[in-house]
Amino acid sequence: MKPLYTIPLFALLSFFILSCDSADQVDDLVQTVTNSIDGAVGTLGDASSDWQSVLGELKRDLPADVQSTVTHEVNNLLTRAVAASGSEIRCDVDFFRARLRQSLLRIKANFLKQDPPPMEPQLCQVVPLAVDMSLEANRRNKIEFYGYDFDITDKLQVLVDNGSERVDITSTLDKPSHYHMTLNLSGSGAQLTQQAKRVILRWGDRDISSIGILQKVPKICETKVVGIRPAAISYLPPHTRGDKNYKKNGPDVYASVQIINLDTLVVARVAMKAEETKGDRSTASGTKDFEIYRPDPGWAVQSIVSSPYADYFYRDENDTNDEFAGSGPVQKWIFRGRKKGEAAGVYSNVTLMFNQLRFELKETKDCVAASTVRGLEVSRSISPRTLDQIKKQNKDVEFQLPEEIAVDTVTVDSTGE
Repeated sequence: MKPLYTIPLFALLSFFILSCDSADQVDDLVQTVTNSIDGAVGTLGDASSDWQSVLGELKRDLPADVQSTVTHEVNNLLTRAVAASGSEIRCDVDFFRARLRQSLLRIKANFLKQDPPPMEPQLCQVVPLAVDMSLEANRRNKIEFYGYDFDITDKLQVLVDNGSERVDITSTLDKPSHYHMTLNLSGSGAQLTQQAKRVILRWGDRDISSIGILQKVPKICETKVVGIRPAAISYLPPHTRGDKNYKKNGPDVYASVQIINLDTLVVARVAMKAEETKGDRSTASGTKDFEIYRPDPGWAVQSIVSSPYADYFYRDENDTNDEFAGSGPVQKWIFRGRKKGEAAGVYSNVTLMFNQLRFELKETKDCVAASTVRGLEVSRSISPRTLDQIKKQNKDVEFQLPEEIAVDTVTVDSTGE
């Protein structure tokens, strides 16, 4: 199936301009479409909303003149969302709703002939968490990746780390759907040698997942879960369109944050867009990464235990700061949208106040986290013999999943710089 975001809409407004009786009719149609999409984006921010009903109502609300274009994209989005929300999807609920909102904003940007906001595939869960080479071959013949929008890019790579080199095995990666990928480790797929240490999933210029390969009974790392409350972060996106003056036409404001684990560094990726609702659609838009946590030497971030996603959308109709309760990692959103005169790129910004975030840390030695062993046990992806040997050699270790581990009593406040 053709990816949702590659369907062109750029000829749409030209058709309207040629066929409508006046420029006012065109403006009215554009406003109706954008208002309908914005309404759906806003409603999806309510955790109690039924996202299927929201998208269905959006399809019905769109003018008949765009039924064959914008509605087609909304219908594709609904189809993808229904598939991804089934029993196989392993993503956080907050992230799922945020992804739908982002997708609708991309549809709106394409409709208005603007550059759509950046989107990247998102990994939510890997099964199994490690590959136990002592298992029979037919019980370790694949690794499954679950997430969202795996079909929108060709930048995904899979590598095997053999210690001295990384070998590209991307050709053995299959994509049955946009939310599910399978790495073939059977006789016809990637062959893991005795030197193989881990399988790495890479997107663009960064590793986004590392799956250990157990060649023998592994050493167990010391692990702990720490509570981190980052300092407030403020972001002023650059001016990207129009004359910088919103003229009391909104702006429509959207912001999101994604907490990203880079092993020895955790960053908060903050995005914001403030767009005038009429006129020349003056816009400030951008994305920036902020360092929020760096573990002590000898430690790495094994996983993000708390919810890593949050976003917010609203229409700014005043010249004062606007504060809203957050969700997931965000305690509070504080926005400056418009003011008299120039605002886009010089005034409009967002400040995030954070809730406590929880990270599982592990030693950087050649070892396996106790939580990984527990995850393999739960999913029956480790041989009874290996599991028994590990537990006999580590009688004082508690094998718990990250969410079962008590948070370290020391809470670190980051700088947010």
